[in-house]
Amino acid sequence: MLIKIFCICTILILAAVMNFVATTKNLSTDVYSKNVEFVNVTYGACFFVAVDGNKAYIGAGVYLWILDITNKSAPILLGSIRLPGVVRSITISGSYAYIADYSSLRVVDVSNPQNLYEVKFYETPGYTENVTVLGDYAYIADWSSGLRVIDISNPKNPVEVGFSNTPGFSWGVTLSGEYAKNNGRLRLTANSNGLSSNEAKEQLRLTAYIADDFSGLRIVDVSNPQNPEEVGFYDTPGFTWDVAVSGAYAYIADDFSGLRIVDVSNPQNPEEVGFYDTPGFTWDVAVSGDYAYLADDFNGLRIVDVSNPKNPEEVGFYYPPGNAMSVAVSSGYAYITDYSSLNVVDVSNPKNPYEVGFYL
Repeated sequence: MLIKIFCICTILILAAVMNFVATTKNLSTDVYSKNVEFVNVTYGACFFVAVDGNKAYIGAGVYLWILDITNKSAPILLGSIRLPGVVRSITISGSYAYIADYSSLRVVDVSNPQNLYEVKFYETPGYTENVTVLGDYAYIADWSSGLRVIDISNPKNPVEVGFSNTPGFSWGVTLSGEYAKNNGRLRLTANSNGLSSNEAKEQLRLTAYIADDFSGLRIVDVSNPQNPEEVGFYDTPGFTWDVAVSGAYAYIADDFSGLRIVDVSNPQNPEEVGFYDTPGFTWDVAVSGDYAYLADDFNGLRIVDVSNPKNPEEVGFYYPPGNAMSVAVSSGYAYITDYSSLNVVDVSNPKNPYEVGFYL
């Protein structure tokens, strides 16, 4: 109880800070599109990493970096761009990066990493913490303004078409849907690191899972983007910062309460089936195969076997130089940001993860 009271006080302080930021939100509406060259020096806290093919997209303070990660042992900076706000989340779709930078959704053309430029932005009513893109829509976790749905069919003219207010502070959003394919059904999930499948045809149902801070997991039906509707929720014991969905389960990064595993096969009645209490504060979660990868602050990367969701077990861990804030997993490698750097970790054997490269 004392921990939760302390965390609530922390959130109130954060709210005061964000209120101060709000007073400066409209001081400048200039679009920053100037390329900046780096010489292995970070330009702010590295809060986020997304991986798309052989490229890693890093949020480093107010900069977006694009790194070539073909050679895992020596990532190379391809290009960068300065944005008005701190980069909190990045999703890649086609030739564009959709970026949550506290104040707005920023749309950046990344077709040529050596010549990045912003094509448009959409200023949300809250603080854009996280963005997920699927099809013609961007789904934004907008802190005190809940879930916002933006039509991006024309990336140069994003328009809000729907929203769903949540009772807490929305930090993360993941999508999961059922689609018709060959007279059967195909499940598709999407988060800031992209799609698990691109074969979907006719949409049957699309659901947004929202990490809503002290209000836990909120489940919103977004099959109709113009009319999102909450259909269920699960109040976790901690503070929900991020959520990943795989199959019938939601995997929740729950701050001091570690990893929570919730059965969402019935979105109207989600039930916790298992948990793993990490030694640190769990900020981010990625799921790949039978394993959940957790960014656990000062306790680094924790790797948890979730093949039995009712009995998750830690099988490996890795300590980066700084505090682990974000994690993405792709093709046997985990990419971790730790405030000051990107760390590339071989997780082909989850029981023996080891660093193979970094970018500082």
